[in-house]
Amino acid sequence: DPDDASAHAARGLNLLRIGREEEGLLALREAWKRDRYDAQVFNLLELYEKELPAYDTFQALGVRVRMPRAERALLEPYAVPLIQSALEELSRRHGPAPRDLQVELYASSEQFAVRATGLRQLGVQGLCFGNVVIALSPKGGEFNWGQVLWHELSHVFHVQRSRGRVPRWFTEGLAEWETARARPEWKREDDRALYDALPSLPALAGMNRAFTHAADGQALMVAYHASSLAIEYLVQAHGFPAIVEMLGLWGESLDSEQVFQRALGRSLADASQGFRAWLTSRLQRYERDFRVDLARYRELASWRQRSAAPGASADDHAGLALSLALAGEPRSAVTRAEALLKDVPAQPVARFTLVHVALEAGDLERAARELDALFASGHDGYQPRMLRARVAEALGDLQRVSAELNAAAAIDPERTEAYELMARVSAPDRERAWLALARLDQHQRAPLLRALAALRERKAYPELLTLAESGLYRDVHAPAIHAALAEAFLHSGRPVEARQEALRAGPEANQLLRAIDAFAAPRPKSR
Repeated sequence: DPDDASAHAARGLNLLRIGREEEGLLALREAWKRDRYDAQVFNLLELYEKELPAYDTFQALGVRVRMPRAERALLEPYAVPLIQSALEELSRRHGPAPRDLQVELYASSEQFAVRATGLRQLGVQGLCFGNVVIALSPKGGEFNWGQVLWHELSHVFHVQRSRGRVPRWFTEGLAEWETARARPEWKREDDRALYDALPSLPALAGMNRAFTHAADGQALMVAYHASSLAIEYLVQAHGFPAIVEMLGLWGESLDSEQVFQRALGRSLADASQGFRAWLTSRLQRYERDFRVDLARYRELASWRQRSAAPGASADDHAGLALSLALAGEPRSAVTRAEALLKDVPAQPVARFTLVHVALEAGDLERAARELDALFASGHDGYQPRMLRARVAEALGDLQRVSAELNAAAAIDPERTEAYELMARVSAPDRERAWLALARLDQHQRAPLLRALAALRERKAYPELLTLAESGLYRDVHAPAIHAALAEAFLHSGRPVEARQEALRAGPEANQLLRAIDAFAAPRPKSR
């Protein structure tokens, strides 16, 4: 039916997605002639005809690149080398990239969403359509644009070799693995969340469900992290060439069981069991990290039933006490918890119940005593240490706050909550906190800028150079990052690079340029 507007629209959208833009726009205009109420067609034509004239499209290293003209002067010197580095490294592992590769960066999340789907909201920062990669530019939001771009460029190779037939968990995990190899700070720090999710984590054969049936954003992040660790396990066990072979076998239309048998010499079920054993061992440290998941104790009727059953354990009775507390029955909760602690002094959930009730009542002294008793009974963990730190803060005991936050960070140095509070209330630990946050949180700019300022004040130039170079991928437009990098280059004996960065350093540019000129000036010879 040549008059089917929806067919012209679908054809146009997908021609755009594979980089055939002139044909795609012709198809969209044909759709528009037949249907003036298609929102996707309207949005796409508005984008191409009214908004993209403000963008530059150019060839770089054989790649067609599009970026906002207003960002190009600052963005191109970093984006093009990043693309080049990614293509060189990925080509060494996977073979040559497609010749018709396009990379497009969009300055607003709405423009990016329209380019991807024709609709104005999407909720992600990058997408790969095979030979076309689109992503947000640094102006598009607060995130690590370099990390996102490398991830999506990785997908180009996975999709090409597998002919698009690769399972989602495998390509997402592999892209995460490739990204972490590019820069170690780009790896995920979601081990604790993954440990908590272990009981419900699907086997590899069903790992796609962790993506398609994720209950919330946290569950989706766990799916990415679990998949990346599955790739790490397979690489350790079989080597990276086996990973490349698997992509090719999927491209031959083999199913996953056949792919695992031919590439790895083992069944999918056996590989899944091996991965779970490896993962359990890797996350074993969290067995000593005491934590109470309050969501487990919300069903009061269930806990009443469990505690009333013959042979009910101390854990069942402690669970009822906490459930009562959460249901708004603090007196009954305290009575049950205290009675249980007389018989089982080290029962941690009963003790936690007393902590919870004291905090709800505003009795900070009691909460502090109960938390200290919890630690004395041998139950330590990130969660109770953070509670003890907040209680100490409310009581004005800043020395104890610092001690508890350092204890929490020692239990799990990958979580940010302790460092965030440390940066706010603990002056002696502030620089350490900013540095930790700058390393752990790759998508926030404030901790990075504060960490750079602290390193500049301390004249810690090697650390400054490493952090400032990494910082460019979080905010290439921030003059403070270029100023820090210029100073670090100067004190590393690299005046040419220092000058290049100084010219982008905004208010500090003249001062930095004078310092660079003084450094480069010939010194009089001694007699």
